Amino acid sequence: MWRIVTPLSGRRCSLRKFAALQEWGNPIGERFAYLQGIKIPVLIVGGKSDIIFYTINSFYLEQSLPDAQLILYPDAAHGSLFQYPALFVEHTAMFLRG
Repeated sequence: MWRIVTPLSGRRCSLRKFAALQEWGNPIGERFAYLQGIKIPVLIVGGKSDIIFYTINSFYLEQSLPDAQLILYPDAAHGSLFQYPALFVEHTAMFLRG
């Protein structure tokens, strides 16, 4: 059965998002251990100048996932796939082909 989910909005939502972003880059203990259970290939794409999803987090993901491939585009930020669209499509196609 379908249901409509109303997303959080306003100040409460902003505070939760900010807290989650701050906590994300803090690899304490077994925080990322559950990622070891993901057994499918994962493509991680980011920009070296991303200030929304810090580049170090891409490295954490790559190291925590058993079958991950990381691509970081130079001189790119959070919208790296839009800054390098042709290259992104090429890399994604190569990844999907295996």
